[in-house]
Amino acid sequence: MPSGKLGEIPIDPESDGAPELGLFMLYDVCREAWDKGISTKGDFARRAANALAIAAVEGLITTKMTEMHYGNRWLLTEDGADFMVDLEDAYS
Repeated sequence: MPSGKLGEIPIDPESDGAPELGLFMLYDVCREAWDKGISTKGDFARRAANALAIAAVEGLITTKMTEMHYGNRWLLTEDGADFMVDLEDAYS
């Protein structure tokens, strides 16, 4: 039940604080963007809305196609590809 108080709402209030969970969540978003692109209004985008928001803010994914054009799919950025490689190297 909402408290009526304003403020931040944690994305994963049940988290034990393990940073790996967040990293893997972002990795899954990047992998999906790399493999297929993510429709901005599709099922994956609805299920992973919070992770998509974080990935976009961190510059891992974008809808920007050119300087003046945006599309309706989230695509992997160069930073997103670097993030994936770094994470794969760290956990392999």
